[in-house]
Amino acid sequence: GIGGCQGMPRLSITSKENGFKCNKSVVESSLSSEGFPKNLVNSLETIRYVQSAKRDDFGANQWGKAMVDVSSWPKQTLMKKVKNVHRPIYPECRKPVISSNEALLVVHHYYGSLERYQSRSDDIRYVRTKKGWEERSNLTGG
Repeated sequence: GIGGCQGMPRLSITSKENGFKCNKSVVESSLSSEGFPKNLVNSLETIRYVQSAKRDDFGANQWGKAMVDVSSWPKQTLMKKVKNVHRPIYPECRKPVISSNEALLVVHHYYGSLERYQSRSDDIRYVRTKKGWEERSNLTGG
């Protein structure tokens, strides 16, 4: 990235259940030893959902994200209204289409269950319907 703005590609994680191919008892034991209830493992999306869209498939993964080191920017730059969360400081943040081969970090974007998908009420871009969830959450290839 340029001047404290690092682009990160996004990898869409589908809503297909993992089926706990990992050793569920090991995860439960580890969580329990840290004071978490054993049934918590059923709600952890990073364990429930592990299938992804194909890396670098823009149609499936869409826009990447930007990580900005705000300590390197003058106050007047930071006071400007952000027009696009994927490219918050223009033109310093490059276009958010980054190959995962060029990236230090990759952002995993979980669609999760239909109930979780529909629970978000602050997204004004589109109505969160079952059809939309099915289209976005069943892309596989990764």
